[in-house]
Amino acid sequence: MDKDDLSEGTTMNIDRDAKEMLKPYEYSKSDTYSDIVRGLASVCKSLPDSSYLYKWLVKNYEQVGFSQLISNDKNKYPRLLMKYRDKIVRVDVEVFSRQFLLRRIPSDTVDIIVCLSADQQLEGVKTIEVPLTDLLEKT
Repeated sequence: MDKDDLSEGTTMNIDRDAKEMLKPYEYSKSDTYSDIVRGLASVCKSLPDSSYLYKWLVKNYEQVGFSQLISNDKNKYPRLLMKYRDKIVRVDVEVFSRQFLLRRIPSDTVDIIVCLSADQQLEGVKTIEVPLTDLLEKT
């Protein structure tokens, strides 16, 4: 028996929320973990990358609550300084909020992360999610 085979009683520990999220994407009992991960990875691969989201944000910043683009400097981090609720804030762009943590960026260098999915809570950093439909409609 392939230990990756879901039909043979192998269990995959996922929480209730994740199960609910997977419901629309039915899979068969003969699918392996690899089949499911490949399918999900294929979907993720078709998502816009952070540079696409960045370009969209520069053009459409008002749509997500910013009132002004103050600075867009490729030689600095973060590249974007924007006005949000009458405050100047440092803005970074990620596809998934967890990427901010994976890159080990100190949270005191950014005030707001703009992302497609706020998949992880970030301590001390505000997260603004851009619905994928908005991103695709406005480009």
